[in-house]
Amino acid sequence: MDTSSSPRSSSASLESLMRAGEQSMKQFDDALVGAMGLEGKSSAGGDRSPFAVAANLQRQFWSPIVEFWKGTLGNASAAVSGRSGRERRFQDEAWQHSPYHQLIKKSYLATSKQLAEFVDRAEVDEKSKLQLRFYARQFIDAMSPSNFPATNPEVIRTAIKTRSASLVAGMQNLIEDLQKGRITRVDESAFEVGRNLAVTPGSVVFENELIQLIQYTPQTAKVEKTPLLIVPPCINKYYLLDLGAGNSFVEYAVAQGHQVFLISWRSAVPEIQHLTWDDYLKLGVLKSIEVVRDIAKVDQIHTLGFCVGGTILSCAAGVLAARRENKLATITLLTTMIDFADTGEIGLLIDQNSLALREATIGNGGILPGKELAFTF
Repeated sequence: MDTSSSPRSSSASLESLMRAGEQSMKQFDDALVGAMGLEGKSSAGGDRSPFAVAANLQRQFWSPIVEFWKGTLGNASAAVSGRSGRERRFQDEAWQHSPYHQLIKKSYLATSKQLAEFVDRAEVDEKSKLQLRFYARQFIDAMSPSNFPATNPEVIRTAIKTRSASLVAGMQNLIEDLQKGRITRVDESAFEVGRNLAVTPGSVVFENELIQLIQYTPQTAKVEKTPLLIVPPCINKYYLLDLGAGNSFVEYAVAQGHQVFLISWRSAVPEIQHLTWDDYLKLGVLKSIEVVRDIAKVDQIHTLGFCVGGTILSCAAGVLAARRENKLATITLLTTMIDFADTGEIGLLIDQNSLALREATIGNGGILPGKELAFTF
């Protein structure tokens, strides 16, 4: 029997190849260190020179891939081991059982890890390193094999099942998005306010040039005496918190017996470009608090702010505190920033040049286009 092509022989060959590669890398490291006159040990002994670091990362990159092939050729069961920690992108069984998709996945994960480690070792200032990490993560996520039809087993399986109709539908969606100039995630024509959006019954009880104040119809025999005022973000529609039936915070709050009021901000249009942050406090939150107190005939109300709506609410609460007006029983904030000293990752997209460009753009019209804001998100 010819054993030259047996799994054991193939595995042994791979092991020899791996050892030879490691020895070559070590010799290469030592040669570079000697040529550059660098002090310290060789890469095997912990040298931290850029050359040794790069070589070490290369070894780390190839090691899991070689181990995968060794397991596949030497023991078929080894190829499907390590099922713990499976992430959402690789839930399909093909990523676990198919050698082809396993190799793609392991190569991608190894490359991702190597890129992240290269960024971590970059000798730059802290902000630049954070920016590098941010952009590297965006690139890594974008290049996931699950994002491409040719390497996504679910896409391939569905295309076969539908006789390529799924691919045709996907291309049609792409063409429509290109025509719109933006990426959509749902069929936007499928939603209609009052039919499957914002379906909780209510009516407008106050309005001015900036807001409409909605009071929702009670759903219980008895209601809480202290009403709830909700302040949504002014960059979204009010029904962000009142989506479809069973998926609405407003619906839930009313069902629990609360008197619920909600601000609907006017869309940013040229007619209101003269309004400032102070106007959003005065005409928006502070005015709504007064109206709700008058309608419910109470001294204090509950408030809930979401996103930048929570920021506006927090500022309004600060104004009331400075005036020593005790009109708020509680304040609840959801995903709200009130300390802008550390803006998080969005700050990585901002520098002096981008600020100057943004101020010049807004100064010419007073309004930030929705497409640009959507791109930020």
